[in-house]
Amino acid sequence: MNQETFNSLKLDICDIVHYLTAPEEQDESESEWERFDRVMVNQRLFEEKYGVELIDTIKALIHDIPNKVALVAKIREEKS
Repeated sequence: MNQETFNSLKLDICDIVHYLTAPEEQDESESEWERFDRVMVNQRLFEEKYGVELIDTIKALIHDIPNKVALVAKIREEKS
């Protein structure tokens, strides 16, 4: 990854995480459909900008956070 892309990713990472962790539609209202449509559009834009592979890697890291937190808690518990 070149420096320009890296700098851009640093600016976009919070938005990427926001869109990757956004809840699915909560009801069938038009406003909820529009919200989720914006989520999907933005996710696709980031996939086009950075590549699907990188976005999938970020998504996998996000979904692994509970495992990492549990591991840290277990290590701390063992040290106590």
